[in-house]
Amino acid sequence: MIRQILHSGRFILEILLVGALVVLLFWWNPLHIFGGKPELQPTANIVSEIREVGEMITAEYYGEVLASIDEAQINLLEEEDIRSQAEYMYQDIKTALENLRNFHTLSAENRLSIGNEDNSLNRRERKRLLIDPVNQKNILEKLYFLEDWANTSQMALYDEVFHFIGLEAGIIRSGNSISDKQARQVLMGWYERPENDWWQPDGFVTDFFENRLSNLSRRESRKKLAIIGRGTVKAGFDFNDLDQSMYHFNEDMGELHFFGLAPKVLNSDINPWFIPEKGIPGFDILTYNGKVDFKDSRKVKIYAVQKLKTNARNAGIIEQAEKNGAETLSRLFSLLTGKEIKKVIFHHDKIIQLTKEINADRYISYEEAVQFEKTIKQELTSIDSLRAASEDRYNNRNLAENKWNTLIQMIAQVQQLEFEAHALPYNFYSTFWYKITRDSLIDSTEWRDIKKHARPELIDNQSIQLWSKNDSLWFQALYSEGLYQLFKENIPIGSFSVDSTSLEAWKSMEKPLNRIKNVSFHREGVVFEYFQPQPDLRDSLYQLMSPLRYNPVKFEQWISQKNTIETIGQMDTVQSLSADPEGFWLLDTRKNEGLFKINVPLDQVTLPDIFANDALPEGSQLSLDSMVIFKSTNDFPALRNNPSSSSNLSQDQKEMLKQYLSTLYSSHKTYHGRDFLTKTKSWFAEKWESKSSLTEKFQ
Repeated sequence: MIRQILHSGRFILEILLVGALVVLLFWWNPLHIFGGKPELQPTANIVSEIREVGEMITAEYYGEVLASIDEAQINLLEEEDIRSQAEYMYQDIKTALENLRNFHTLSAENRLSIGNEDNSLNRRERKRLLIDPVNQKNILEKLYFLEDWANTSQMALYDEVFHFIGLEAGIIRSGNSISDKQARQVLMGWYERPENDWWQPDGFVTDFFENRLSNLSRRESRKKLAIIGRGTVKAGFDFNDLDQSMYHFNEDMGELHFFGLAPKVLNSDINPWFIPEKGIPGFDILTYNGKVDFKDSRKVKIYAVQKLKTNARNAGIIEQAEKNGAETLSRLFSLLTGKEIKKVIFHHDKIIQLTKEINADRYISYEEAVQFEKTIKQELTSIDSLRAASEDRYNNRNLAENKWNTLIQMIAQVQQLEFEAHALPYNFYSTFWYKITRDSLIDSTEWRDIKKHARPELIDNQSIQLWSKNDSLWFQALYSEGLYQLFKENIPIGSFSVDSTSLEAWKSMEKPLNRIKNVSFHREGVVFEYFQPQPDLRDSLYQLMSPLRYNPVKFEQWISQKNTIETIGQMDTVQSLSADPEGFWLLDTRKNEGLFKINVPLDQVTLPDIFANDALPEGSQLSLDSMVIFKSTNDFPALRNNPSSSSNLSQDQKEMLKQYLSTLYSSHKTYHGRDFLTKTKSWFAEKWESKSSLTEKFQ
C-alpha cells in the first residue's frame, strides 16, 4: 500500500514538473515558436542579437600609395592639422590686434573706465596701459592686459607663425627663432598696417616642413628609400559596445535613430602580396641605398599604411560606410522586429566622439576635462530644447531621453580615468580642486567657493543626477574626498593685502612668485599685494568635510556579504577586544546586544584625518553620543560605562556618521533576514534581468 502511494506520488510529481516545464517554455517563447511578433523595444535580447554580429564591414577601398623615407621622417600626413592650427593661431593674433586697435579709438576717459573699473591700477600703470598710444615698447604689455595673451603665447605654432610673418614682412632675415624685440616689431608692423596681408597658409606649410627636413641630422638626410604600396581599407560598424539606450524607433515615421554608433575604419593593411594569383606584390621598392636599415623600412611601410588610410578617408569611405550601413541596419532591424524601417538616422553627438578621444590614452588632462564639461553643458541645452518642444512632443522627448542616457554613459566612462596627478579618479569636482591648487594658495575668493560647494542644496539637480546617478550622498562624499586631499596637501589659506616698501628693501626682499602680485614701482618705493596666511582657517576645513566615505558599489557589497557585521552576544562577559587592521568595533549603547565587529577597514568608512591626531589610535575611541567607535580595548567594561572622545567633529558631523553606520547595520540585517520566499523571488528577478538571448546561452 505504502509502495503504491509512493509510486503514485512520484508519478504525480513528474506530471507537475512536466506541466511546469511546458508553462515555462510557453511563457519564455524562444524564437517565437508559439506565435506572436517581436516588437522593437530597447531590451537586452535585441542588443545581444546585434552584438553577435561583431563587426560589420560596409565599405572597402583599394588603393596605391607612394611613400618615401623623407615623408615618414617629417610626417607629411600632419599637413592638414598643421595648416588648421596655424590658421587658428594667425586669426587669434589678428583678432587681438583688431581689438587693441578698436580700444584705442575710444576716448581716454572711456578707456580708463573700461580698463580700470576696479581701480586696481596705479597712476603709472594707467598711463602706460590705457592712456599712452600703442608703440613698440608697450604693445606686448597692452596685449597681456587687454587680451588673453598669456594663453595665446602658449599655443601651438606661436613662434612658427611669428617667424613666418616676420620673414614675409622683411623684419626677420634668417634663423628659426624669434626674439622678444623681433616679436614686438612684427606686432607693431601688423598693428600699423593691417591692410598688408603677409599671411599665406600654403607658404607657411611649405616653410614649416622644409624647416623640419633641414633640421634632420646629416646621417638621416642621406638615407634614400621609396616604395609603392598597394592595399585595402575596410570601414563599417563595431557593435561590441552597443547599448540599448543607443537607439530609438519612431514607429509613426518608421525612423530608427542611433546615438553614438558611427562608422569607422576597421582594418587597413598592405599585405606582402596584393593579388597573389596574378603575381602583383603589395610593396614595390623604387629606390634605396645601403644607409637604410630594417627600422627605416618598417617606418616607411607604416607610413604607407597611414597614407593609404588617409586617402581612403579623403575618398569618402566613412560616408559610404554610413550610407551602406543604414541600408543594412534597416534590413537587419526589420528582420529582428517584424516592423518596416523606412529610414535610419545617425546622430553624431559631439560628446561621444570627445569621450572616445579622451578614452584613447586612459587619461584625462585638465584641458580635456574643461572641454568635456563644456560639451556636457551644450548637450544639456539641446536636451532642454527637445523637452520643451511643442511639436511632436512624444518623439522629441524620447530623443531627449536617449541623449540624457548617453550623457550618463559617457560620464560614467570618463569617471574611471586618472585625472592629472590627483589621487582620485576624474569626477564632478576635479577641475574645481585643480584650479584651486595649481598656484599652491587658497585666496579669499577660492575660500568662498569652497564653502559654497559644501552646501549640496546649491548644486543643481541635473549635476547630481548625471555625475552620481541621483545619489546625493555619493555626490557629497566626492566633495569631501577632494577636500580631504586638499587638506592633506597643507595648502595655506589666506588673502592678499596691499603692502609697500622702499626700493632698497625690495631688492633684498625674498619674493615668492605665488605670494606677490600686482607689483608697481614709483619714486617713493614699491607697492604690491602680498599673500597673508590665516592658519586658523585651516581648522575650518574639518567643519566642511563629511566624516564618512561612501561608494555605492562598495556599500552594496558590504550589505550582501554576511560576515561584514558580526554581533557579539553577552557583552557582560567581554573584558578586552583585540585590534584588527581589516575592521573595527562599534558599541551601540541603545541595544542590549549592541557590540558589533565591523569587518571593513575603518579608513574605507571614514576619512582617516577626520579624527584627532590624524588617526584613531589604538586604545582610544570616538564617541557619537549613543555610539562608540574604537579599534581595540584592554578594558571593555570601563569603555562601556564611561566612553570618551578626543575628536574635533561637530555635532552635525557626529550625527551624520552615526546615521551612516546605523543605515549600514539596518540594511545588512534586513538583507540577511529575508525569508526563503523573498530570497527566491530576488534570485529569479536577478536572473531574469540578466537573461540573454537563446543563442547567447549556447555560445
